[in-house]
Amino acid sequence: MLQATKYIMLLVLVISTTSIAANELASNKYDDMPKLKRHYVQKIDSALLSLNAKKFDSAYEKLSNTARWGHKESQFYLSTMYLQGQGTEQDVAKAWVWLNLALEQRNTDWVTMKKRLAKYIPENSQQALEKEIEVYRSKYGAKAKGLVCRATKVVGSNRLEERCEHKWTL
Repeated sequence: MLQATKYIMLLVLVISTTSIAANELASNKYDDMPKLKRHYVQKIDSALLSLNAKKFDSAYEKLSNTARWGHKESQFYLSTMYLQGQGTEQDVAKAWVWLNLALEQRNTDWVTMKKRLAKYIPENSQQALEKEIEVYRSKYGAKAKGLVCRATKVVGSNRLEERCEHKWTL
């Protein structure tokens, strides 16, 4: 209960004091998406390796970049870092926004996380964040980044999940 209260208070504070989109979208330092697929994959792999090695400052910086390229897995892991305060200050509102953006890919594990997190965020706060989610979606969403989303089989399962990927011309 104390943890839930902490999340709610933090969320209300963030919503009432700043627009999270205004701060992040003003920066152009994230416009460095590689033109070659292999360089793109290397950058994402590097971000995920930093996260797995618990090098949170490095992982946060790299995932912030790759998430802005539209990479859904990066968006998901960035949301968990905001939620847990790893490599950045804990920010439940940003975690919620990035998680909802990642869910354009419709991963069942991520949907489960959203349902669990939603229990600790009041409905009116979730609704207040919808505008921020749409701002992020217009900049970093699948459509904005030209991603192709399609159902693919999960390895080792008959289950289908949607994957969103860049169309590479080179």
